[in-house]
Amino acid sequence: MKRPAPDPRVQTIIWLALGASQLMFLGLGVLLAPPANPEQVHLAQVLALPAMLTAGASIALGVIPSILPALRAPARNIVRWAIAESAGLFGLVALMVSGDALYQYAYATFGLVAWALAAPRDVAGSAAG
Repeated sequence: MKRPAPDPRVQTIIWLALGASQLMFLGLGVLLAPPANPEQVHLAQVLALPAMLTAGASIALGVIPSILPALRAPARNIVRWAIAESAGLFGLVALMVSGDALYQYAYATFGLVAWALAAPRDVAGSAAG
């Protein structure tokens, strides 16, 4: 029995939901930002490395097919979007630690750029199949 083709709109919905969650992280930061804590800025700066690595990993999954070759396109996309989302989460953690919104904005930018670059491009093509 042949498996039915997945609905391409599902990928778009998941992609939009994970992008919206990054925007919610930014909103939470605005609402819950603690007072500035200059003694903890170094911890926020340390989070730059994992934020950049996760955003870079999301982009690399789209550019280098030999990374996780066993994943089919829909699963690969979901992994990319989830990894990109974690960069924005690092930004929220950095804000909560340091009280400096600049770190959240920078790390959220990494995540949002990686998320945008991982847009589901094959949606139109898979609808015809």
